[in-house]
Amino acid sequence: AVEAATTSRLTLAIAAGLDWPAEHLLRLLPVGVLGAFAGVGRNQAGTSIEVQVTGRDGVPASATAAIINLGIVNPAGPGYATLYPCGDPPGTSNINHAQAGVVRANNAITKLSSTGTVCVFTLTDADLILDITGYLG
Repeated sequence: AVEAATTSRLTLAIAAGLDWPAEHLLRLLPVGVLGAFAGVGRNQAGTSIEVQVTGRDGVPASATAAIINLGIVNPAGPGYATLYPCGDPPGTSNINHAQAGVVRANNAITKLSSTGTVCVFTLTDADLILDITGYLG
């Protein structure tokens, strides 16, 4: 159920076709791997940043996907951010923002690259926060 106290615009994305058995989904305490605390500065408009997920903070090298909370902070203008397994960015987004200076966050299950990384693309300059909350594999 989804409720709103005021008139709201709501977008729901439903993931279908996930074929991982529940016993392969493992939760972690949130682990911050990207943000000012990790020494990573502002992501430049139209670029991606690659983040190593496996082999750190309890995520084994055998993980095939990660459960990620992605935050976008103080974007320079309207735009979006996309999580993907590196390579070519897909034509979809994980977070959309209609104005500069906002803070937005969203959870996603993202496939990892063959080297255990995930990439984050931003349309506009923005600070990013990436927390890993679990993995599949």
